[in-house]
Amino acid sequence: MATTSIRHLPYPGAIQAHVTAENVGRLLAEYKAPWDPGVLSIDIDGNDYWVLKAILSLGYRPAIIVVEYNTLFGPEESVVQKYEPARMLDGTVNHGASALAIKKLLDGFDYQICSYENWNIIAVVGPSRLPSRVLHAGSLDRSRFDSV
Repeated sequence: MATTSIRHLPYPGAIQAHVTAENVGRLLAEYKAPWDPGVLSIDIDGNDYWVLKAILSLGYRPAIIVVEYNTLFGPEESVVQKYEPARMLDGTVNHGASALAIKKLLDGFDYQICSYENWNIIAVVGPSRLPSRVLHAGSLDRSRFDSV
């Protein structure tokens, strides 16, 4: 099992850690991550799929997810690298998951993909998963606005 090494960085809200599917919940709790952050970005060159799955399975519901995928797989391939907690980038292209595999994962948690950008998928939470604090257009007091 990989050891977790955390070093506080010189700017607020950032830590450096070897993140795994097993320790991500503890890390998020330890650093008091909100259950519904605005944005979650995962780019760890390998276990991105498995860490994202663990985060969503724990009940975290970011409004926007940016997650790396391996563009070398075709659009019809649904594949994920074998989970290896100690895995680090090894200079090859043999890592990550296909776009379709990540799409299936996101679909299962009611996320909708809105863009494929370079090596990243950008997804937004589906309407049934919006946090209760999100207000809808009907909540606006339109008398406080001017048309332009």
